[in-house]
Amino acid sequence: MEEEEPAAKRAKLSDGGIVKSLLRKQKPDKKSVMVSVETFTLVQHQGIEGDNSKNEQSPRQVLLVDADKLADLLTPEQLSANIVVSGTFDGCTLQQLPSGTVLEDAKGSVRLRVTFECEPCATVWSRIDKETQDQVKKESNMKNFEALQPYRGILATVIEGGELALGACLRVSSSSKPPYAALAEGAIQRCLDLVSRIPRGLLAECGEVVTRAGAPSGLARGLPGMLARRRAEDDAPSLFRVVNRDGRLPGTSAEQHKKQVSALEAEGHKVSGAGTKESPFKVERFEDVRWRPTHQELFLQSAQS
Repeated sequence: MEEEEPAAKRAKLSDGGIVKSLLRKQKPDKKSVMVSVETFTLVQHQGIEGDNSKNEQSPRQVLLVDADKLADLLTPEQLSANIVVSGTFDGCTLQQLPSGTVLEDAKGSVRLRVTFECEPCATVWSRIDKETQDQVKKESNMKNFEALQPYRGILATVIEGGELALGACLRVSSSSKPPYAALAEGAIQRCLDLVSRIPRGLLAECGEVVTRAGAPSGLARGLPGMLARRRAEDDAPSLFRVVNRDGRLPGTSAEQHKKQVSALEAEGHKVSGAGTKESPFKVERFEDVRWRPTHQELFLQSAQS
């Protein structure tokens, strides 16, 4: 794992974008709302202080969008954006920055690690009026909510925290290439990549895999079946190291249950139960073998690792 470079060794900054808007997602009642602020605090490895998305295990801590792209067509609130910037980065637009890129402010006190592009979704699409939807589809030459892709921006995690204010400049740390390993753009591939990293003897819960991969929450229900299909092509031990809440084995076929029980027992886990609805298979002492990776292990792996 790459050590986080000290401030004294940081490279000079290149051109960048000016912060035009800052927003924080809050939930005063039952419904989340985006609140515009003049400044907010970024917390190391966690996200934005007071924001609903603050989570050390998530690659979706901060959403940055391009003010020049939004123009008068869409609003930051509609896109649930946290940081709206105007400008270019080493000749690239914001959304062209590769995964693993590091953005920092002029002082080098705030540092963000780009994870991947924010995907379009039906929820965001539903916030937009019909006339604007039609215009977005025309501008992007895409159909339905997929037309939002050019506007959704990029997601990032917080390497180093600090205060960020309107008017601040965010720039790319000078480097021949991004210092951190790239994350896959597709949610399913990110889940599979993460599963492949579960150490021998440890297990992960479906929901945890989805959260750490930054995938839609609904994918947790489909993950067991997806892994079962993958095991038909690849019997890598890591594919058996994903279970449901409390250590219960996912509800796949009897044959898959048999294979997973065998694989888990081969790694020293004790599995109880009969594989029925009344007595499901369950890994005993699951909390003792739950994989608990740090933020650094998840998102700050060196590109050379």
